[in-house]
Amino acid sequence: MHDQPIRVGAMFIAFACFALLAPAPANEITILCDGVGGTVADGGPGDRDPDADEIEAHFTCAHAGGFWIADGRILATVDNDGNGDLIVTDTFIRKIKGVFINGEIDIRHTFDSVISAPVVAAEVDGEYDNVSAAGVIGFADVVFAFFGYDLFLGVVDPPAADSVPVPPPVPFAGAVGPVVIGAGGPPSEQVVMNFYLDTIGDAIRLHDSVHMRVTPEPASAVLCMLGAVLLRRRFTDRE
Repeated sequence: MHDQPIRVGAMFIAFACFALLAPAPANEITILCDGVGGTVADGGPGDRDPDADEIEAHFTCAHAGGFWIADGRILATVDNDGNGDLIVTDTFIRKIKGVFINGEIDIRHTFDSVISAPVVAAEVDGEYDNVSAAGVIGFADVVFAFFGYDLFLGVVDPPAADSVPVPPPVPFAGAVGPVVIGAGGPPSEQVVMNFYLDTIGDAIRLHDSVHMRVTPEPASAVLCMLGAVLLRRRFTDRE
């Protein structure tokens, strides 16, 4: 009878981990360009991935005055362990007319997942491809702000590509985190891209680009593994 506390503790850990890592029933992304846009839900209109808990959405947006346009592809997933991924890829932002202009693209992935002390990390990989119609290197700049569970995580601010004798494309990269989230809003990961384009032809490309990931804090994963080991020992002892 001495191992009764161990058995009870093992079962408690196992049931707690099952509750924390249950499949996420909801998954959606919201895309806003200068504050205007909409939402693509898992399995709803605009979702090109037929699998549950996986979204593939293509977007096209433009400045209200027609000064810039952008298009790209967004992948958002949540797995059975509660891990969330947001990827912004194949994205091309370009100036098509008018004077210098600022713009903003805001992409937010929300999902239902109960994770104790989630860890959020993000990385960016892209390039400035800003050649004007006259073949002159113009000026382009972009800043990426990252949020997890509605909490600010940090920024990636690559040096701007400007009128220097460096032929484009000019690559940039950066990362934020990992950051352990305490009390915050609903499970979410979000990137806000603020950019500046000077002359016609200035552009920003994102290839494998922006990748955000939400995972359980390592101590939680260790706790779940411990529960599994204790349960296995219990059932082995009974055989």
